[in-house]
Amino acid sequence: MHVVTHLLAGWLVADETGLGHRDKALVAWASVIADADGLGIVVDVANDVLGRAGTTYYETYHHYLGHGLSGAVITTALAYVCSVNKRVTALLALGTFHLHL
Repeated sequence: MHVVTHLLAGWLVADETGLGHRDKALVAWASVIADADGLGIVVDVANDVLGRAGTTYYETYHHYLGHGLSGAVITTALAYVCSVNKRVTALLALGTFHLHL
């Protein structure tokens, strides 16, 4: 799915709760944070455009770093630390992270 689709799916889950705006945003962003490991494509394309030696960061790291247990734990922990309603937000963040997968 597209990143925007993941974000909207996460927002739909968060919007059905009684959470505040900040916590809803944390839940929604948890549904797309797993794709942060795909940002290597920016370096790959930039190297191609600038005529530098080609890199394969996207192919090497996308679905490797953020799409596993470590990504889920880190995302849930960050949501817990940054939220107001800690337990509910952390559990929903974990759920929307897995919704992404």
